[in-house]
Amino acid sequence: MEATATFNDTLVCEIDIDAPPARVFEAWIDPAQRLAWWGDADAYRGTKMESDLRVGGRWYTEGVGKEGKPYSVYGTYTRIDRPT
Repeated sequence: MEATATFNDTLVCEIDIDAPPARVFEAWIDPAQRLAWWGDADAYRGTKMESDLRVGGRWYTEGVGKEGKPYSVYGTYTRIDRPT
């Protein structure tokens, strides 16, 4: 039997990136670019990313975690703010 965890909390993370905001935004919304930087070879690495970039749209990623165990993570976009 496969276990599924459901959480109704909000996670907010803030980081400083030495790049123009428009470039960071493009890397975040492009699934291919996001796969290139999202993860750490020692902890997990994404192998598939899907993204319906609109409020209410869903995103999904799957990959291989520690010790070769598969994982999947998904969510729904609640707000999309392009850099100004």
